Amino acid sequence: MARIVAQLPAVSQRLQGRYNRAMAVPIFSIPVEISADSPCIGHCTTVLGDEVCRSCLRTFDEITRWVEMNETERRAVNWRIALLAKPHSSI
Repeated sequence: MARIVAQLPAVSQRLQGRYNRAMAVPIFSIPVEISADSPCIGHCTTVLGDEVCRSCLRTFDEITRWVEMNETERRAVNWRIALLAKPHSSI
């Protein structure tokens, strides 16, 4: 367990770097097939202090604001997550 906890900062830093690159994508380029459904799978790591959840790849702010977001905002978050899921993409 201690070894896993020691690895958490490195994982969080890698996700933050990928998140920053994905945020550079313009909102008008979001494909229509990206849904507005919540990507939550019920294993949130923001309770461990992560800024970006390692399960759903949303930021703490996105998670807390999800119910207030409109469909376009939710689709934008899901598009960014789709881009993050492709670590070798050219964003």
